[in-house]
Amino acid sequence: MKTFKFFVILFAFFGASNLQAQFKSGEIFGGASLGLIPQGTGDFTIPPIGLMAEYAINKNMVGGFYAGYSSAENQSDIFNLKWRDNFIIVGIRGSYNYELVKNFDVYAGGFFGYSVASSVLIEGDWPLGTNLLGLAVNDTRIAAFVGARYLIDNRFGVFGELGYGISFINLGVTVNFGRHELPFM
Repeated sequence: MKTFKFFVILFAFFGASNLQAQFKSGEIFGGASLGLIPQGTGDFTIPPIGLMAEYAINKNMVGGFYAGYSSAENQSDIFNLKWRDNFIIVGIRGSYNYELVKNFDVYAGGFFGYSVASSVLIEGDWPLGTNLLGLAVNDTRIAAFVGARYLIDNRFGVFGELGYGISFINLGVTVNFGRHELPFM
């Protein structure tokens, strides 16, 4: 809840600045997010965090890379066990952005990538001498997301997303690294 309050205060503090929220072709953005509704259960030792790099193909189309990670500890009092769940997701994403009002745009997009969910036994012995928790599940992931972004100035902004990624709700910051031409564009 403290994280949510921080982003609300940050958004309100910078709400009076002026800039255009539309992209210019060739701009590269980096972003970091914190998940509010994780996909796992337990006591999170590392909350859902995400990192992304995006390239503005034109003023509305953006494509890039995404990686996320979270880790949580769980326990079972019945079997006297304690284990750690780790979740990693990496892939590519693309979105269509639409400027609603000056300084604020909304977007929708898709994600294609790979996820790894693993569990490791920390304490205790699994009944019957097996280690069923020492497993990993790897999966191809296709997901959709919607979001909103507010650019505070032409270098810094905040965003929020709903979707099926490292967390169901993500809040974060974005940084514009400027205009760059990619050799294949």
